[in-house]
Amino acid sequence: MIRSGRWLLAVVSLVVAIATFVIVSSLVSSHKGYWHAEATLAVLPANSDPTYDAIYYETLSNGQLVRTLVEVIRSSSVDDPEVSVGVRAIPETSIIVVEAQSAILAVAELAVTDKLAAGTGAVGELGIPYRLDVLASGSGTATFIEPSGVSRLVVAAGAAIAAFLTLIGGVPWIRRQLQS
Repeated sequence: MIRSGRWLLAVVSLVVAIATFVIVSSLVSSHKGYWHAEATLAVLPANSDPTYDAIYYETLSNGQLVRTLVEVIRSSSVDDPEVSVGVRAIPETSIIVVEAQSAILAVAELAVTDKLAAGTGAVGELGIPYRLDVLASGSGTATFIEPSGVSRLVVAAGAAIAAFLTLIGGVPWIRRQLQS
C-alpha cells in the first residue's frame, strides 16, 4: 500500500506541473510573431574582359571570396536594436542573403535596404575586381512569420513534465539527504 506522503507528493507535483503548463503556455503565447524581409545579391566579376573571366569564376567557385564579402557586409554599420539583421551566403553559390526580422513590417524592410546599401557601399570601396548585383532589393519582401501553436504546446508540456519529474524525484532525494 502506498503511504499517504507519497500520494500527497504526487498530487502536489501534479498541481505544480499543471500550474507550470498554464504559466509557460501563457508566456509563450504572448509572442505574436514577426516580419521577415530579405534581399539577395550575386557576386560577379566586375571586369568585362573575357580573358579574365575564367580566373574570376575560379576564385568565386572556392567560396572564400563570398564568405569574405559576407563579413564585410555584416560589419557595415546601420544596426537598429529593434530589429535583428543577418547576412549569410548560400553554400556553393555566389549568392548573399541579407535578412531582417522585426515586429513592424516597415522596420524590417528598411533595415534590409539600409544594410544592403551600407554593405554594397563598403564592398565598392574595397576596389576588388568583383561587383555585387542586387537580385532582390528587400522592398516589398516582408512576410509575417507566426509561431506554431504546436511548438507553444510542446514548450509548455516540456516545462510541466520537467517540473513534475523534479518534484517526484527531487523531494524523496532531499528527504533522504536530510535524514542521513
